Amino acid sequence: MNKISLFFKTFLIRIFKIEIFMFIFFIILTIAYHFYEDSHKYFNNADYPLNCQGISAFVVTLFYGFFFFLIIAFPFILLFQLFFGIKFKILNKSKAAMLVLLTILYFASVISVFSLYSIKQHQNFISRKVNTKS
Repeated sequence: MNKISLFFKTFLIRIFKIEIFMFIFFIILTIAYHFYEDSHKYFNNADYPLNCQGISAFVVTLFYGFFFFLIIAFPFILLFQLFFGIKFKILNKSKAAMLVLLTILYFASVISVFSLYSIKQHQNFISRKVNTKS
């Protein structure tokens, strides 16, 4: 038996579950961070204070960077998994449903990444607005 086939037959469900958990975690983190508006001014900023606002902005910035590159690479990973799933005939209805869920969560993560990107743009707009009123 091929080693890749054995690997996918053994670990494909675990890989899907890990990917689903990662995407759900990031989406929930993004939603929670949007409600914590006090720390938005420190998002993607190198000089953040050592308080709850600064640390949360730093943590979200780290996850933002990781998921920014993940959303670029994930379509290739998904095609790779789909190709080997079809090639080794290990995709059944439950695994196909997990692939559909994974695709939906991927697109939700793309929206989350770009909503985090817009935080910095919004803060720049607010700071320009405040400076012009002075």
